[in-house]
Amino acid sequence: MGLKKVNAVILAVFLMSLQTDVYSEEQMSRQTLIEDLLNPSHYDSSVPPGKPTNVKIQLIINDTIMENEHASEISGLTTVIMHWIDSRLDYSAKASYPSLIIRGSAKLKPWVPDIFILENREPYITGFGSTNELIVFNSSGNVVFNHRFTTRMLFGCI
Repeated sequence: MGLKKVNAVILAVFLMSLQTDVYSEEQMSRQTLIEDLLNPSHYDSSVPPGKPTNVKIQLIINDTIMENEHASEISGLTTVIMHWIDSRLDYSAKASYPSLIIRGSAKLKPWVPDIFILENREPYITGFGSTNELIVFNSSGNVVFNHRFTTRMLFGCI
């Protein structure tokens, strides 16, 4: 009876290792797909996906600290979220993953709109391409870009 338990444990460990291998192969497949989609030989990340490209923008002020009440300046941790469609990233014919994720430290990235914040006093933007960046896109090319940064802005009356 003790031998059956040992065999069952060995079988369970073996099956768990197979599941881990399948997961690793899936992740490699996602990475290969990202590399294929963003290959510089056919994807230019400096060129917008269309003319015009409609970009929806959300600016979220996560945390604020009033620094100068008379000048109406505040500093805070800010998150910018942008949504757009890049048909060049449509992978519906290549794979069935619901979405692909690119982290800020990745070397290959899709086109991202430039951001300019009016009345930005002293931007301490960690830089696009930093670890505070996340890009998610689905099989039809819908892109969501999320970036956190710290800034000091003027919110005065003009």
